[in-house]
Amino acid sequence: MIRVVSRKKYIISLILAVVITLGTCLGGLVLLLGLNPVKAVSWVKFLTALRFIETQYVNEVDETKLLNGALSGMVQSLGDPHSIYLDKTMYKSLMQHTEGTFGGVGIVMGFKDNKVMIISVMDGPPGKEAGLQAGDEIIAVDQKPVVEMQPEEVALKVRGEAGTNVVLTIKRNEESKDYILTRGIIQAKTAAGEMLPEQIGYIRIASFSENTGKEFKEAYAQLEEQGMKGLIIDLRENPGGL
Repeated sequence: MIRVVSRKKYIISLILAVVITLGTCLGGLVLLLGLNPVKAVSWVKFLTALRFIETQYVNEVDETKLLNGALSGMVQSLGDPHSIYLDKTMYKSLMQHTEGTFGGVGIVMGFKDNKVMIISVMDGPPGKEAGLQAGDEIIAVDQKPVVEMQPEEVALKVRGEAGTNVVLTIKRNEESKDYILTRGIIQAKTAAGEMLPEQIGYIRIASFSENTGKEFKEAYAQLEEQGMKGLIIDLRENPGGL
C-alpha cells in the first residue's frame, strides 16, 4: 500500500527542515565567532537597526557611511581621547602626515581643556598668508564645532589633499571669523635644534614622522660640533604621530 503525504504536511515538514538548518548554521556561526548568547543578541539588534534604517528612512542612505558612523560611535563610546576610528580618507591623511609631507594649512595645533589653539604658524602660504596667528582658537572646521570631535579627528580634517579648501572658524579677542584656506603641500620638519647660553643644546620635536629620527640625529651632531655640554629635549605640545 502506497501512503500519500498531504501537501500541507509536506510544506510544514519543509519549513521545519529549513528552520532547523538555519538554526544549526547560526549556532555554528555564533560558536565560530566566540559569541555568547548576550553578544549574539547584540549583533541581531545591530543588524536589525541597520536594516531598519536602510529600508525605512525617508531618503536613500549610504551603507558605507552608515557603517563608518557605527564604527566611529563604538570607539567614541570608550571615552578615550586617544582612540579614534579612521575611515579610508582619514587613514590616508594620517599616513601622509607621518611621511613628513602632506596637504595642510601650515599650522601647529595644541589641544588642552577642550580647546584647539594655534601654537605656531609656518612661514608662507596658506596659513601665514591668510593671517592666522599663534594664539588663535579654532572653534570649528568646515562648520563642524571642534567640541564634537576628538583631537586626532580635528587634525585630520584640517589636513587634506593639496588644492582643496577647508574653512576654519577662528576666535580671536572674543570675535569669530571664517577663514577659507586652500591646502598646500607642507614639508614638515619635526626636529630642529639651537645652542643656548653656557653651551646647552636645545632640540625641539614638534611631532613624530618617518624623518624625525634622521632630523634629530642631524641636529644633535651639529650641537656636538659646537661643543654642547648639556641637552634639553622639548616635547611640549607634541601631539604624537608615527
